[in-house]
Amino acid sequence: MKSTVKRLISVIASIALILGVIGISGYASNSDIAVSLSSTTCVQGDEITAKIYFPKLFNLAASLDMSLIYDSQKLEVVKVTQGKGLRKARDKQTNGEVFSESHNVAGSINWCIAGANNYEFTDDFAEVVFRVKTLAEHGDCSLKLRINEAANSGQVVISDRISVSGATFDILRNTVNDLTFKLNDAENGYIITDYLCMTYNTVVIPSEYKGLPVVGIDYAAFMNHSEIKSLTLPSSLEYIGKSSFCGCSGIEELVIPLGVTEIDESAFERCDGLKKVTFPVGLQSIGMSAFKSCYRLLEIELPFTLTKLGDIAFSDCSSLNRVKISKNTSIGKKAFASCDDKLAFVTVENNVKLSDYITDSGINPEIKYVKDISLGMLKDIEEQQYTGSAVIPTVEIDLESGEKVDFETDYNVFCLNNTGIGTAKVYIAGINGYGEGYVASFVIGCKHPEVSKSVFKAATCTEKGKYIVTCELCGENFYEEIPAKGHSASGNWIIDRRPTITQEGLKHQICRTCGINTNITLMPKAYPDIDSDGRINSADALIVLQHSVGLASSIKTEEKKINADTNGDGNINSVDALTILKIAVDMITI
Repeated sequence: MKSTVKRLISVIASIALILGVIGISGYASNSDIAVSLSSTTCVQGDEITAKIYFPKLFNLAASLDMSLIYDSQKLEVVKVTQGKGLRKARDKQTNGEVFSESHNVAGSINWCIAGANNYEFTDDFAEVVFRVKTLAEHGDCSLKLRINEAANSGQVVISDRISVSGATFDILRNTVNDLTFKLNDAENGYIITDYLCMTYNTVVIPSEYKGLPVVGIDYAAFMNHSEIKSLTLPSSLEYIGKSSFCGCSGIEELVIPLGVTEIDESAFERCDGLKKVTFPVGLQSIGMSAFKSCYRLLEIELPFTLTKLGDIAFSDCSSLNRVKISKNTSIGKKAFASCDDKLAFVTVENNVKLSDYITDSGINPEIKYVKDISLGMLKDIEEQQYTGSAVIPTVEIDLESGEKVDFETDYNVFCLNNTGIGTAKVYIAGINGYGEGYVASFVIGCKHPEVSKSVFKAATCTEKGKYIVTCELCGENFYEEIPAKGHSASGNWIIDRRPTITQEGLKHQICRTCGINTNITLMPKAYPDIDSDGRINSADALIVLQHSVGLASSIKTEEKKINADTNGDGNINSVDALTILKIAVDMITI
């Protein structure tokens, strides 16, 4: 039977292999076999996943020899996984099959499958994770499907009804490869000292290098790189150094991230392509000549946190015609010299520092006033619940004027360190018809809504134990007490000392769990009122005497036996009867 199946597989494999010529198609739904990608772009050194799948039911193949072709100069294989659709099709094959998967040869991943009846493929055939090589050439990178001749199956009949399509993605240059770094003085972050590339027009500066944040850009690191058209600064950045981007004339739009507190002198001088700059709330200092000769810059909004604006910071910005500026900002000499003749300042009333600058400069700009949102009180912000994502708290402002202000209409909220548990910083900045703002902080905590427990130390009968508890949301570990179990006493009492008419007795039980003595209890003195009439007399002595010689008696319960054993020797005899008689005639007092 096995040989028949093998011959049948061989025959069918030799007449049914599918051949097609693969090209890259944007219409995967029109293809029988297609490739989709997890992303359309990938940075050098990152991973990207390709899925080979069937856009529709595919049941034309009794055998299939197929390869995914890739550029081995750019990509390396991390992992190949059989897809759910392939596993289902193989499970349904009842007449035997031959299957192989190989990616030992760089540049090609091959699958060969043959069986005695047509396969039915749906969904995903396989998933391949590629890593883009660190120094891969940036630009287009293609993945192509190819149907092979039946190298392992002999000659086959080829179907010309099968269509396939590949996929293409863009490899972006990993800026890390073009940067040099040094540790800062505190050794808790890196500073960029130089940029080595002269051809690539997109720069995405990483937020981390060797496990530490990128916190600064050093002197002239990107100076005169006019080829840069797009610049992305990292959220980890704290300061931008002297002349760091001076002469980068290709940059048209710049977003300075929240967290930057200082822009040093000449940092963006002669960036004459620059049309728009977004300054972060929290910025405190802009140095001398920082944006000098950015003549295409039209308008700027300086944050209320800015306390120092250096000399000639925006001089020769000949198109600059609108500046929103805070009453907190000390303005350096000629900071706005040779700007647009129609330069207008937007500010709050009683901006003494702006008035002094205008007087000293001898200019006559237009002044447009906005309301001062800082003339009021910011209510304390309640503790916020940790979510794993950025937390933006609700803030309430009571203005002295009694006016109501609304979020995103009159003010915006900006937060630092607001993704993890701890203390976050928040800036509330007036917008549109308002200026100025507030700086505050709030606490982010986790109430551990969902936890898992495991025993760290088991509880015993007498000692408490501990659970180690893990919050499923924030991952915090903490301990929770397990109460001591307490002894589990056996039902039987063990008498350690029998009571007498003059001394209490002592008894205990055994713990079924740990085996030690528990429930140690005093027993009352023996009281030989054997007939329970409330008197100790000769009648009680007679009952004891009868019991001692084996005559029928009423001494049957454990309590009566203990009371009859007046001397606690474990025997009920004439000695006890005599003792009772002595008690009866007051010779012994109990």
